Formats: sequence, C-alpha cells, structure tokens
Amino acid sequence: MEPQGRSRKRPVKYQKNRVLPCFIAVLILITAGIIGYRVLESRHKRHLTELEKEKSGWIVENERMKNKIVSLEKTISRLAGDTEPSPEEIINKTDETPAEANETPETAFSITEIERNIASFFMHLDKQDYINEYLLNRGTYEVYKETILKISENPPLLVNETESLYSMFSNIAHFYRVLGVERISLIRDVLTYEDKEIESTMRDFYLWFTSNTNSGIKGRPSQETLYEYAGFFLNTIGGRNYLMRRDSKIRILTSYYSILILDMASDTKQNPYGIDIRPYIRLVYDDISGKSGFKFYSEYIKRLSRLMDKYNAY
Repeated sequence: MEPQGRSRKRPVKYQKNRVLPCFIAVLILITAGIIGYRVLESRHKRHLTELEKEKSGWIVENERMKNKIVSLEKTISRLAGDTEPSPEEIINKTDETPAEANETPETAFSITEIERNIASFFMHLDKQDYINEYLLNRGTYEVYKETILKISENPPLLVNETESLYSMFSNIAHFYRVLGVERISLIRDVLTYEDKEIESTMRDFYLWFTSNTNSGIKGRPSQETLYEYAGFFLNTIGGRNYLMRRDSKIRILTSYYSILILDMASDTKQNPYGIDIRPYIRLVYDDISGKSGFKFYSEYIKRLSRLMDKYNAY
C-alpha cells in the first residue's frame, strides 16, 4: 500500500520521433560552420595573395624610384662638374694625354688608353650571363669601387700574424671576413670566365693603379693600400695561402706585381715594415721563365732581371 497524500509520478515517455530531427539540425549547423570557415579561409588567402602582389609592386616601384634618384643625382653632379664620366664616355674619349713612361720603355702607355681598356672591361662584364645571375642591381664598376673601399678600410695584418691562432686564421680568412662569401664567389667567377684576357687586364689595372697622372675615373686604391696588400700576398701566411689556392697564372702575376709595388715603395721610402723582396724576385723569375704562354713574357723577364741586378738577388 502506498502512503496517503503522496502524489504518484508519471512514467517518462521518450518520443523517438524527435531524435532524428535534432540530429539533422546539429549536422546542418556543423556543415554550415565548415562551409563558412572554408569561405572565410578562401577570402583570407585571396587577400594575402593580393597583399603579396601589392608588396611586389611596391618593391619594383621602389627600385625604379631609387634608380631614378641615382640617375638624377649623377645628372646634377655632372652639370656641377664634380662627377666622373661613365665607362661609355671614357671609351669615346679622345686620347689627349701623352704617353707616360712608368719606369721602363716597354711599359710606356697612355692613361687615357688604359682607362678606356678598364672601362671596356667593366662594360664587357655587365653583359655576361654569369654576372647577371648575381642580380647585382648595379654595374660591376660600382661593385668594384665598393670592393676597393672595403679592403682599403680593412687592411690585413702584415706583422705579428703568428702571435696567436686567432690572428693567423683571421689573416687566412681575410677576404671572406671583409668581402663576404657572395662577393668572393663573384670575383672567383670573373677570374675563371675571363681567364683568356686576365693577363692583359691585370697589367692594365697595375698601370692605372701606379700612374702619377690624374685619373678620369674613380676607384684607384691609395699607395698605402697597394703596399699593404702587396706585402700581404708576398710576406704573410694568409696571403701566400690565398695565392696557393689560385690558378698558377694568377698566383705568379699577383706575386710579380706585388714585387713591383714593393720596389716602388722602397724607392719612395714608404716601406714602413721593411719588407725584403729579394727572396721573392728570384722565385717569381724562375716561375715565369719556367712557364710558357705569357703574353708579356719578355717584359716580365726584363723587369725582374733589372730588379735582380738592383738588389743583388741572385
């Protein structure tokens, strides 16, 4: 018997026919959410793509404006008379400079002719595919001037190189530290691809570097810089290590011109480290006399023979 006064609970009845509509409604909501997310994601991606295109456009426009500004600056400087001529102007320049005798008759030359050769060299480089692969955004002449500035501001060690492992390895890696991997790669490619004309080119640059005549183009290193790097190549572990990794022609010619530069420094009392070139004169003489194929072979032998007499370097 149930107690009096207590209400009787009705049994719960589940209506099975309501479950299916609820499930369908939830499924629809989930599907709608997924579709909405996909739509928003697609719009977001489109927006990002548009932004990237806009960014690329601004980069191109920025480069165009920079080039235009540089061009205007050069025009203004030229009108003011305080800028150098372009390589094209140098090539078309008439030869008004008398020949200059740089120590010996066989090296008599016109500075205008030398500058014309150098300008032609840079114009030639600018047309080469292997140069264009570097995406320089400027001519090789501009890159050359930047390189000269960098190595002039950061000279190698000429003394106390072996004082510590750090100083020695620092000298061995000098060009990588100062110029960076990409520029070293560019220089190496130039030496490789221009191998057929590199002997004449090195001669032109040496004559230009050491000329006493005012130059119509910029980029000549100071005599101090020439001395420092000539001493580096001849008289340091780092410099010799660098040359030993180069082609024999580059090694021999670099050593040869380094000797000439140090000889000039001694003549003008500008050899502060007292570098003795006598051991190297005979070595380079033997290297050149034992190797065929040099375009200016007789010139090299004559000058080295004179230096052997001058310094009694037999």
